[in-house]
Amino acid sequence: MIGPTWLAAIFGVIMLVAAVVAAVRIIAAWRAHRTTDYQIDIHNILMGVSMAGMLIPSLLIVTTGPSTIAWLVVWILLTIWFAISVARDAAQRRDGNGFTGHHLPHLVMSAAMVYMFAVLLVPASDSSDPAISGMPGMNAGGGLVPLATLDYAFVIFVVGYTVLVVDRLPAIAAMRSRDPQVVGHGGAATTARPLAPATAAINNIVMAITMGYMLTMMFA
Repeated sequence: MIGPTWLAAIFGVIMLVAAVVAAVRIIAAWRAHRTTDYQIDIHNILMGVSMAGMLIPSLLIVTTGPSTIAWLVVWILLTIWFAISVARDAAQRRDGNGFTGHHLPHLVMSAAMVYMFAVLLVPASDSSDPAISGMPGMNAGGGLVPLATLDYAFVIFVVGYTVLVVDRLPAIAAMRSRDPQVVGHGGAATTARPLAPATAAINNIVMAITMGYMLTMMFA
């Protein structure tokens, strides 16, 4: 377990709730013909479930049989996907079609998930400290020390991202009353407005905070 059992459990439950919120957003956007970034919502579902599995090993989400390797492959593929999305965003900027860069944080967080699952595959050290040895690979021994710089680089990024999103919350919330977009689901297109952008932002915030906690506790 990462850090105190009770605190990890709280974060794990929060991650499951965040995953449910992201899933509800996808369904609600589709049914109401509202706009949402499905890439980010799907990313948040997978990240919420997988981080909950790491925080609460008894859920057996990521710690049973080949599940850790399977999740690692999922996050490698998601990292590649978001790298392509970021490149596409940059191309749109060069073409003068606008550039939000909102996929970049999710690219970095996907890479951080790859890192954490790779750590899970490292054999645990002989540490007897239950705070760091209760979960395979989540320990301060073995060959993990050279990755401490990468670990804290991810922490610095997610902290900065959290502060940025919190600072922009008022402007994000105001998006609900403007910027209609034409969308359709195989039928007639309709003019739609963003679906609860503040809720999406808050979901991103709790994801980033939880990831920062997990990354910090890995080497605390």
